[in-house]
Amino acid sequence: PGSVLVIDDIHWDKLETQLPTSTPTSIPSASPSLSFSPSIYACGDLMSNGDAEDGHIRSWEPYMASMGVIAPGHDDSKYAFRVVNRKRWKSGITASLSPRYCLQSGSFWRVSFKARIVDSAGNGLNCDPTERSYTDCPLVVLVIQKNIGDDVNMIIRDHHMDWEPNNWNTFTGYLTITPEMAIGAKSYKVTYAGGARDAILILDDIAWATSSEIPSETPTGAPTDLPTESHSLLPTQSPSFTPTSSPSGNPTVNPTVDGCYDMIHDGSAENGDVSGWTHVIENMSVGVYFPGYRGSSYAISVGGKNTWADGVRKNITPVTCIEEGQFWRVSFNARLYNEADGRRVDCDASFGEYTDCPLVWLRAIDDNKNTFNLILRDNSMVPDDNGWMSFKSYFTATSDMLGTGLSLLTLDFAGGPAGAVLLLDDITMTRSTPFPTTTPTNAPSVSPSGGPSVGPTPFHPSNPPTGNPTVLPTTSPSLNPTIEPCRHLINNGDFEIGDISGWSTTEQSDAEVSFSGYGDSAYAMKSFNRGRWTDGPKYEISPLSCLTENELFYISFKTKMTDVNGVGLACDSSVLAYQDCPLIILDITREDGSVKQKYIRDNGMAWDVNGWNTFGAYLEVTPRMMQSTTSIKVTFAGAPPGAILYLDNITWLLPHTYVPSLNPTSNPTAAPSTSPTSLPTLSPSMGPTQDACEQMIKDGDAEMGQIVTTRWKAHSSDIDIVAPGHGESGYAYKAYNRWKWNNGLERVISPTRCLAEGTYWNVKFDVKLYNEATGEGVDCDPSIENYTDCPLVWARLVGTNGKRSDVILRDHDMAWDPANWNTFVSHITITPDMVVNGIESVGVVFAGGPPGSALLLDNISWYTTTDVPTSSPTNYPTVVPTASPTSATPTTNPTTVPSSSPTGIPTSSPTGAPTSLPTVSPTNLHSILPSSDPTAVPSVVPTNAPSASPTGDQCVDMMRDLNADTGDMSKVEPFVGKLGLSSPGYGGSNYAYKAYDRWSETSGMKMNLLPLKCLTEGTTWFVNFKVKLEDGTTGDGVSCDPSDAESTGCPYVWLRVVKTTGQTFDVNIRDDNVEWDPENWNSFRGHVTITPDFGPNIKTIHTIFTGGPLGSVLLLDNLSWTPTTGIPTATPTGVPTTFPTLAHSILPTVSPTDVPTMTPTISHSIVPTSSPTNVPTAGPSELPTEAPTQNPSSEPCGNMMIDENGESSDPLSGWKAVGSQLELSSPGYGNTGHAYKTFNRWSWRDGVEHDLGPLRCLEEGTTWIVSFKARLEDEATGEGLYCDSSVDEYTDCPLVWLRVIKTNGERSDMVLRDNDMVWNADGWNTFKTHVAITNEFLGTGLKYVRPIFAGGRTGSALFLDDFMWIPE
Repeated sequence: PGSVLVIDDIHWDKLETQLPTSTPTSIPSASPSLSFSPSIYACGDLMSNGDAEDGHIRSWEPYMASMGVIAPGHDDSKYAFRVVNRKRWKSGITASLSPRYCLQSGSFWRVSFKARIVDSAGNGLNCDPTERSYTDCPLVVLVIQKNIGDDVNMIIRDHHMDWEPNNWNTFTGYLTITPEMAIGAKSYKVTYAGGARDAILILDDIAWATSSEIPSETPTGAPTDLPTESHSLLPTQSPSFTPTSSPSGNPTVNPTVDGCYDMIHDGSAENGDVSGWTHVIENMSVGVYFPGYRGSSYAISVGGKNTWADGVRKNITPVTCIEEGQFWRVSFNARLYNEADGRRVDCDASFGEYTDCPLVWLRAIDDNKNTFNLILRDNSMVPDDNGWMSFKSYFTATSDMLGTGLSLLTLDFAGGPAGAVLLLDDITMTRSTPFPTTTPTNAPSVSPSGGPSVGPTPFHPSNPPTGNPTVLPTTSPSLNPTIEPCRHLINNGDFEIGDISGWSTTEQSDAEVSFSGYGDSAYAMKSFNRGRWTDGPKYEISPLSCLTENELFYISFKTKMTDVNGVGLACDSSVLAYQDCPLIILDITREDGSVKQKYIRDNGMAWDVNGWNTFGAYLEVTPRMMQSTTSIKVTFAGAPPGAILYLDNITWLLPHTYVPSLNPTSNPTAAPSTSPTSLPTLSPSMGPTQDACEQMIKDGDAEMGQIVTTRWKAHSSDIDIVAPGHGESGYAYKAYNRWKWNNGLERVISPTRCLAEGTYWNVKFDVKLYNEATGEGVDCDPSIENYTDCPLVWARLVGTNGKRSDVILRDHDMAWDPANWNTFVSHITITPDMVVNGIESVGVVFAGGPPGSALLLDNISWYTTTDVPTSSPTNYPTVVPTASPTSATPTTNPTTVPSSSPTGIPTSSPTGAPTSLPTVSPTNLHSILPSSDPTAVPSVVPTNAPSASPTGDQCVDMMRDLNADTGDMSKVEPFVGKLGLSSPGYGGSNYAYKAYDRWSETSGMKMNLLPLKCLTEGTTWFVNFKVKLEDGTTGDGVSCDPSDAESTGCPYVWLRVVKTTGQTFDVNIRDDNVEWDPENWNSFRGHVTITPDFGPNIKTIHTIFTGGPLGSVLLLDNLSWTPTTGIPTATPTGVPTTFPTLAHSILPTVSPTDVPTMTPTISHSIVPTSSPTNVPTAGPSELPTEAPTQNPSSEPCGNMMIDENGESSDPLSGWKAVGSQLELSSPGYGNTGHAYKTFNRWSWRDGVEHDLGPLRCLEEGTTWIVSFKARLEDEATGEGLYCDSSVDEYTDCPLVWLRVIKTNGERSDMVLRDNDMVWNADGWNTFKTHVAITNEFLGTGLKYVRPIFAGGRTGSALFLDDFMWIPE
């Protein structure tokens, strides 16, 4: 590199004598040994009639086009080939390479021709050969048919071709025949193509000749797929003969130009590596994304953007390449999508100083630290059908930029709104004029044939060969060969083999090949004779082992619909639960033979009635999806019955990394909630498998952005769509020019068959009123009995006998705020007088408000419910609250009261019990056993110690499955923070566990101890691990003081023991004796004894490794939980054998006589959850000698939730659905037993209700912990739902709506929320809050207290388990 090679008198003469038997010494030893046959002359050029000079097309045939000859040809020759009627970029002329024996392994070939591309008028067309995967410029497609192995397909491009639209251009490419290509080759067929559809391609001087320009290292690998670029490492122009006169001087070339042509060599991430790129700010994610631009292996993914300036940075080196006056070109392909829901983000680059489209921020720093900034934009870029944009911009290296000498040059690839993910591919920074453009003195006046047009042009490869294949494949070979079968789970998705092998159909449909595919490809699949919207072609996914938990897939296809006459059909994909647009149905078959269906839609699909359309959606494989699954079949359905559905280019692709959000972590259970996906961001109001009668208004949220006139009409007013809608949603309906209270928005309710006698319906919407003249909000009073100035609903029912019934629905409990949105809720029961002889039609007018007011409406719904009152309401609500429960007051008393008052309420504290708790723990009570002198052990010898330690392999080490060294994290999970792996681990091992983003005192790593059978009463266990603390910002070691027994500043283990009764208690395990070294690994050694407090009714034990300052990183390795001997395994005699529920489980280090006379206060929530039921009658004199005087027959005041986990013989007894349906779901929390499931929920208030008891426990001044496990699912798709509990008045997360009814009939409501709940959309979550019993709460006395466990968006299913209402 850097040297100048001067050559003269070059000859390549035909041999007139027999070939020498030995290799001449002048032939380079690195050249491949070509095994030529005696007819060596036939292997000089394998193209016959490549110049068309005979005036015919002998040896050639058209491919998806028509061909002929045209005069004159290149360089005023007689003829050239002319290719017309081209329908695709692949259309061209094709021929077979012959003789085939010439193409032996190791032979090296030069492919060249002259080309022009013109339109029908003969005007030259431009193209850009520098694009990595261009199709608009000339190229060569080679197909090698094999007798052995798979056929080989490849594309050869010339990226260095200097394209002039109005002149002839020279294409030159190179190819080495590898063993993989040559073995078993049956034929070599080559097609000369490229150029836009319908463009005319003119070709001449086509040659396929042997070449001596062999790289110093012959590549050994063969491409196995279509490569995306030609061999860019060899000269693009090579003179075919010596000039008749030599120039007297050599061209002046920068000797470092070889490394300075393209300054970015890893801009396509095709090896899956982004190590050369850095994020602009912390907390951003930079990774790879599959597929890349035009189906390439990868693109660079940039997530976590908070501003337009956030992006990915590249340091440009060496800076010595950047010289003053040079002109540089920066180009790349980019796409934006929303990190939250995976939807495509479009932008307008035509706006001059845009920031919402991709751009480049150039920063240059000189030797004196002066900074130069420049923003590069491309105002001409527009997105293609898939949202990709091609960016090209230029800059000149000026003196201002270089300053006193360039020290650092960086390019930040950024742009796009906050929350968007930026995908980048094919990034280049190249010299715009990389080759000399002046002719040396004495240059020949006529350019040699096949050489440069202005004289000899030295070639400067941008990346010298290092043993890579001559022609690169489009997909990088996988480092793990076993993953390759999982990359494409649907084969024959483009049907280009001419059949539909591998596919089947549903019972009521047929399928066949269609002879017109997407983009005028040869074939597609046609689905016809479809009897239902769910019918269509079907494909079974195999192998199921590819569908690994938390993996993310992208499913896409091209589609169109027609009727039987071929007329295109319209559809509206913005309808959340659409059926008339193409969609995907997964049939998931379980081991028991049951089948669960999952629907996948693309609600952002833009639909062209007369053309092909693109469907794309993400699917995340959840644990529930694959539980006991034996098969998954995919049906491509949607479209009305009888419609013909066309499908092409069907792919089910496996990205190698998550798109960050999708929590990149994730990923969305649907795609990425935190998945990125194309699934609906809100639950469909009615899933396709639900009865059509459950929700009669399916477009009440106006999110279609237009009024469907067949459904909505103006009633004596004007109607329109406005933005934004309720809750900053996209749209709402507007009725204006209203001059009577009954003017408004009208809707027909259908089908009328749903409105059967006795059916009960909810009517709900969000509403605002404002003065049209002033724009100010309009006030109103809904409490007026027959109001008309507030929103209402006028229902007009017409019977088949012509009789009309008018019903006015009002909401008298609506809390009206004139400045904001308000929620209207009312009900109607279909009575016998309404349905005499049947209902013909039902028209509903949404109206109300004074004349001149505008009415805004959103989220309109008319839905049925199973919670029907015992008597029919009078068609407007009398007791149902409609706003926040805190403002709702009943107008009627409950119909049921307890049959008797509770008895046995204690009048005083138990005698002999401590009257107060000490404020500090005794100084001699330790959380671990003594490490030295055994004199600290109680002197009384245990009399009830077990004879042996636990046996069985499972009990040898209960943490033996925790092996960070293999990278396995399946047995651990983050607790109030994040969890990953750190390398290296302890002692130089591969990995250790890393808990970070810890902003709670208990943040860390969580696991469950199993099997619980090992934890028998009296056994003692060692808890050992290696641990480090690091500063989360600097990475420096963090100091701590382990001698502080109650501090959380050092690592410790927190055990949360959960009983089957729902009670919990906590135990902290510490190591007070560790000598802490902040810069090195430390050894934690703790102990715990299983006391009677633990069992026998243990449901689970959560083990949380935590401790350290907020924001610190906790590193853990070599974890073990092993039984031990030599430490008492039973409680010594002389101390109580039954303790309060949350007493210390660790023995004191001194004799029991030193125990204080009052029960110690135990830190970290280690507080008894109930009174002792078995107080010892003998023991230390300091303990109480009398049992409490409480009536032993009275109910305890422990957990006031009966059958809190659905495990009793009648688990639904005592529970009642509120505005929803209720059933048991299996498994419950912790994969055990059951949980409660409440569904068909159309309000956040809908859920499940349970009476508290006994009410005597709710004494003034007491405080209660309210806790339960919860998760939310989209009822239509089964995907987990995300919610943000940090919102003060949230309704989309689980909550408790507490309804308190007093003995005097007074009712008070309150809503309990947990704003600190950390929500995981893919699993169970813990709700925990407190409620204090005040005098106001009790009032004149309690008749009943009914918590309703609710919360979650409309259409979500709420799962609940492990309820607790226990004293604090």
